[in-house]
Amino acid sequence: MLEDSSTDAELIQRMLRKEWAQCAFTVASSKQAFIKQLKDFAPDLVLADNALPGFSAAEALEYLQSAKQRIPFILVTGTVSEEFAATIIKKGADDYILKDRLIRLPAAIEAALKHRQAAQEKQNAADKLRLSEEKYRMLVEHAFDGNIIYNLDGRIIDCNYSTCQYLGYSLEELQKLSVTDVFFKEDLQQRPIYFESLKAGHSTIDYRRLRRKDGTHVDMEIVTKMMPDGKLMAVGRDITERKKAAEQQSLFASIVNSSEDAIISKTTDGIITSWNRGATNTFGYDPREVIGQHISIIIPPDLVEEENSIADRVKTGAVVQHYETMRLHKNGSEVYVSIAMSPVRSSRGAITGCAIIARDVTDNRKKEQAIRESNERFEMVTRATNDIIWDWNTETDILWWNPNFYNHFGFKPAPVPENVSSRYLHIHSEDRERVLSTICNCFREKEAFWKDEYRFITASGETAFVLDCAYILYKEDGSPYRMVGAMLDITSRKKAEELVRNSMEEKQALAAKTSSILNTLPANIALLD
Repeated sequence: MLEDSSTDAELIQRMLRKEWAQCAFTVASSKQAFIKQLKDFAPDLVLADNALPGFSAAEALEYLQSAKQRIPFILVTGTVSEEFAATIIKKGADDYILKDRLIRLPAAIEAALKHRQAAQEKQNAADKLRLSEEKYRMLVEHAFDGNIIYNLDGRIIDCNYSTCQYLGYSLEELQKLSVTDVFFKEDLQQRPIYFESLKAGHSTIDYRRLRRKDGTHVDMEIVTKMMPDGKLMAVGRDITERKKAAEQQSLFASIVNSSEDAIISKTTDGIITSWNRGATNTFGYDPREVIGQHISIIIPPDLVEEENSIADRVKTGAVVQHYETMRLHKNGSEVYVSIAMSPVRSSRGAITGCAIIARDVTDNRKKEQAIRESNERFEMVTRATNDIIWDWNTETDILWWNPNFYNHFGFKPAPVPENVSSRYLHIHSEDRERVLSTICNCFREKEAFWKDEYRFITASGETAFVLDCAYILYKEDGSPYRMVGAMLDITSRKKAEELVRNSMEEKQALAAKTSSILNTLPANIALLD
């Protein structure tokens, strides 16, 4: 109750408790108390007097609406004009009751509570509908099948992401087209779309070529039906691969025989049943030498158990892919291969054998070993040298230093990979922009070598002079991706040069002074050497 008259508040409470004995009241007589009780008391209903000192019912209603609190609000006041009563009702009050006609208050409260309950139920229903529509939209949008909604005149209204992927158009582009625009004209001439059947409420299942944006086609199985709102919805599934399957089956033998990979099939007992040209090149055996033999002919003795374990997994229907192991060549040499194994099934689904694809990765293994050894040599050299070595990956911005850097300048290795910014700040502020400028200039000019001298601030805050140089590596597109450099502390040399320079300046000053003295001597004074 928003009321400043305790007598009126007591009168209203007494009357309402006759209707609802268990109802609870709290009274607020100011704006601050009203706002506090809204939070602490959490009322189901607000009864507000029209005018309180410094606060009004209209202001209270406005506050409720701005706070988005949907609480029934009834004005209970003295005499007010009809115009005022109409205004506050328009602003959202549920009713107004004059204090000399309180007999109508219980009914007004009942009506207000029921009205707000109905409004809340309506809002809840709207929220549920919106949530349901969002879920439906999400399911449709992420479905693998394409969905298109269009009018009876063929104009496309909406579609999902898969449709855009299938056809190569964006949603906005498709909404400017007619559904007939995604068919080939010659196909429509031979088999028009049967709109009459769809209008009659019949679903249609059809197999069509759809025209992609780039002019190519995709084969689709399309189910079309009319929705309750009179629009048509077509659901299409890409069957391009299904159609190709028959063609691929006829080409399978030639593909197998022309493959550079070794393709082998065997029974569940391990007996070799097929052997392609790639297998001959990889393992050295002619098909006539191995068909009918056990697969162990190419398996090292110490790997037989491993092979049996994998074969047992395949017998259960599992597929093994990219498994690297070792096999034997006919001449006894070792062949490193990457193997994929999958079950072969009969027309009834029973597993009758195993298909093996083996790729010779011996050269890759050798290259990986060479790279690994090269990296190890590089690391050994950088650790063994007295020079400060650094390596900057410009793409990841990871900067690596060898231990000499930390030992020489007093820094501690960071717990996470460093970046250029972490060390850029240690370049003397007067040299910083110049150093960055020279590096950027090298990048622009695609120069392979960078060199500069600058002042470097050590961990203790002292200034060291360094000579820094690096080789820059570029991609084929000309962008730099790596700098490998060496830093040399030339502080001692710089100090020595400074001493020499100072000494020369002192000698020049002394000579100038001596010459000035001689010029002031009388001409008849003879100087002895």
